[in-house]
Amino acid sequence: DNVGIIGRLAVLPEYRAKGHGKRLLQKMEELLLSYNVKKMRLSAQSQAVPFYESQGYVKVGEPVYDEHVIHQMMEKEVKEKDRHE
Repeated sequence: DNVGIIGRLAVLPEYRAKGHGKRLLQKMEELLLSYNVKKMRLSAQSQAVPFYESQGYVKVGEPVYDEHVIHQMMEKEVKEKDRHE
């Protein structure tokens, strides 16, 4: 399947909306690209879905409860240009 899984990504409230989450995600994606994954997958809390959509992720399936919080599975296909940036 060659899918890279991103686990828990969190930014403290006082550091949100300052680009820290985007930089963390980009570093995780760079690491996954070094393993030649074909797609990246993560489980986003519902309030974070717009952030991940802005980073190229799309919803997969229906939302589910995890630890009493609604999560949405999301994926991002790796494009060839992503490997050379």
